[in-house]
Amino acid sequence: MGFDTVLIIDDNIEFLADIMPFLINELKIKVACSFSREDAEKKIRKDNPGIIILDLGMNECEQLSALKDLRFDAPIILTTSDCDNDDYPELSKELGSDAYCLKSRFKSAFPKLLRYLETGLNFPSFRKELCLMK
Repeated sequence: MGFDTVLIIDDNIEFLADIMPFLINELKIKVACSFSREDAEKKIRKDNPGIIILDLGMNECEQLSALKDLRFDAPIILTTSDCDNDDYPELSKELGSDAYCLKSRFKSAFPKLLRYLETGLNFPSFRKELCLMK
């Protein structure tokens, strides 16, 4: 599966404004955004994204059911702004995500996550800022 299209499900406009130019201009990835679970479900069916980036703290998406419902064939990377909660990597694993990344480290971490997802290599997991769940 190619990772040339990303669906970002997040209601944080500042985060989106920060990472979209990075994804589009530097990584040459097509980006679709969704601000609600209902819209995300439509875009997943329509756009068939290679990766789904889901905000762990997004108010409208109940994380567990969102992961189950949004799974389809794409890996899911959970993100959060809260760097003080050491439970998020474990919660991400329990929810069944493929990876977890702090928003503050997204630009440096995302290319690494792509490489590991593409190659299937084991990634050193449970670093505070970034981990691959497999």
